[in-house]
Amino acid sequence: MTSGDAIYAPLVRTLLLTAQRKEEIAGAKRSETTDGLWTIPPDRHKTGADGHAKTIPLSSRALSIIDAVPGDADCDLIFTTDGKAPFSGFSKAKLKLDGLMITELKRAAQERRDVKAVKRIEPLLPKGRKGAHRVDDRRVISGIVHMLKSGARWRDCPEVYGPYTT
Repeated sequence: MTSGDAIYAPLVRTLLLTAQRKEEIAGAKRSETTDGLWTIPPDRHKTGADGHAKTIPLSSRALSIIDAVPGDADCDLIFTTDGKAPFSGFSKAKLKLDGLMITELKRAAQERRDVKAVKRIEPLLPKGRKGAHRVDDRRVISGIVHMLKSGARWRDCPEVYGPYTT
């Protein structure tokens, strides 16, 4: 098994080099890449409704990235963390990447003593909160059903369904 961080970097590089959708890259299989070409079957690409496979030429850089990703003899997927399913931790990995990019921009600006650049970057830096707290989906769905049955606004629903700001 490979960690999500170890898979995300080559996945993003391949994404940029091929200009394909993230789901198509995440589901890429070693058996689909031959002779410098990646053939995506119609059931796995967005425009596959026409029944045709999509063939993508792979640059030597893309091929070297794919070759460097550790493989599992039992799994044909290139970008997998568990050897069973395609990579799927995009949101968490993207947040981490965003934070690293902003921190690096700030560091570079500070090294150049570019005060204006630092002030432009400062508002983009995370401030500690890492997203909204989850609420119980069943409670919210019950509230929506109550709202639809009664014709009430969410604001007027009983507190048991959650705050009206949900």
